[in-house]
Amino acid sequence: MSGVVTHDLPGIGEWTALWRYAVALTVPTKKLQANLEANGLPVMVIAGEPQVRRSDIERFIEERRHEAQTRKIKPAQVPLAAPAEKPAALKPISEKLQEQAAELEALKRQVAELLAARGHR
Repeated sequence: MSGVVTHDLPGIGEWTALWRYAVALTVPTKKLQANLEANGLPVMVIAGEPQVRRSDIERFIEERRHEAQTRKIKPAQVPLAAPAEKPAALKPISEKLQEQAAELEALKRQVAELLAARGHR
């Protein structure tokens, strides 16, 4: 038998797909992977997908949240005029998913048109 036998890898049950955390944090998977590796956390690529230990990523996220809270702006430093519109990063996930679904549909139509044009040659 050739290739990697994933069910025999030590502690494979601990590993989970990195993309799930990237989606939840609204950051690119590659950027999250680079941040984890820069902080010395192991990232294993299994079948082309970056995987991380659940306990490692959850601890990493919690540490970053704690750091963000300690750097939080004090009430006296809050700007007087708050922006009326939410920044793009604060959109609800359902709205982001709807936008992505619309983009996917547009791409599907483009692919179908390209395939139809290619078939006419």
